[in-house]
Amino acid sequence: MKINVVDNELHCPHCGHEHVHHVQTFMYCRSEDKEGIFVTSNPISGLVSQSKLELDDEGNPSVRRHATVLMFFCEGCQDSHALMITQHKGTTFIEWEE
Repeated sequence: MKINVVDNELHCPHCGHEHVHHVQTFMYCRSEDKEGIFVTSNPISGLVSQSKLELDDEGNPSVRRHATVLMFFCEGCQDSHALMITQHKGTTFIEWEE
């Protein structure tokens, strides 16, 4: 899905509404093809947790490296959306999860 930014405001990828709330963060921290650490944070509750990230973790949107997933909730369509930041061969990608 296309990332929709208007005047530095992130808009919902589904309905285009400008009121999207950042509700959770997932970080997959690892070197290339290595085990690492999985960190979650919730800005609403203030809770942060971390656990071991296995090499074959299927939740990591980056097959071999780091990734950050920002979860948003839209006031317009009342839906949740994941904005993913991933790496591959030195290139950084940012995209909404389909």
